Amino acid sequence: MDSGALSIFQSSSIFSVTVMAAFSEKTEGVSGKTSGKILALIRENNRITIPGPAEVIGVTERSVERNIDKLKNEGILIRVGPARGGHWEIGGG
Repeated sequence: MDSGALSIFQSSSIFSVTVMAAFSEKTEGVSGKTSGKILALIRENNRITIPGPAEVIGVTERSVERNIDKLKNEGILIRVGPARGGHWEIGGG
């Protein structure tokens, strides 16, 4: 596996599905490695839920929530639609 790619989801039932997301350590205009990784994952799947980035990055769900709150307050991340069924959009910041 490429060092810049992480497994987003893997199921161990009858069959296994692995989705790869590549991201750069540098994300323009974003401070903090976790926030940059979250944005990279959202670029790959704008309907991703909190547990996804937490598992991929290896942090708690609460850590992802705090980083998302910070990104929303900075105007970098925007939630469109309801909590269930909505999606993320990446703004200017």
